[in-house]
Amino acid sequence: MSLSAAHRTDGGIHRLIATSRQVWRELPAALAIGVITIAGTMPVVGSVFAGAPAWVLGVSTLPFFLVSTGIAHVGVRVSRGERPRVESLAQGDVGVALILSGAMTLSAALIQIDGVARGAGFALTALTLFTAPIIVGYGAIRDRRGISAIRGGLILTAAKPLEAVTLLSVGILVSFALIASAGVLGLVAPVFLATFIAHTVAGMLTELDIYPTSESVS
Repeated sequence: MSLSAAHRTDGGIHRLIATSRQVWRELPAALAIGVITIAGTMPVVGSVFAGAPAWVLGVSTLPFFLVSTGIAHVGVRVSRGERPRVESLAQGDVGVALILSGAMTLSAALIQIDGVARGAGFALTALTLFTAPIIVGYGAIRDRRGISAIRGGLILTAAKPLEAVTLLSVGILVSFALIASAGVLGLVAPVFLATFIAHTVAGMLTELDIYPTSESVS
């Protein structure tokens, strides 16, 4: 089944079910990829627990965002019914990772300043986290990189903000599941989220009649 056809009418629940089935079928590969992906979060986790300065915390998000742009390609493959490959992680987008990490670094610095700057820092953090999943998903599905992926992802988020809320909600639910399982689900969570993001972004593009070949959003 093509990716676009799978999302023409499906809602969030249907996408969750489809994602669960697809990831389960590819569980061994998903676990292996999960190990590599989680390694990319270690700098952020280490910075948080070490109480590192704000700018260090912001910079430490670079490996996380770089791995995220790579695993987005894994999610696209799984959502299309294809076998996930570790090699797909090498398709990470350095440009997008630098921009998102830069935004987090700037927001972390602003939060340390009293007054309006602190509010701007929190707003920038929220905006980055709100748009990042769609940006990386859009870049992987449409094969866009750097500024092109950022621009397309922002346009898509503005056009379908409720879908961005759905992605955040699923991310929070997965986080609770990780806590409840004492981290057991941690290894499969990255591929699960990447696949769900691929389903969601493909659905957004289909609803806007710009998937898979239109250049309306680029």
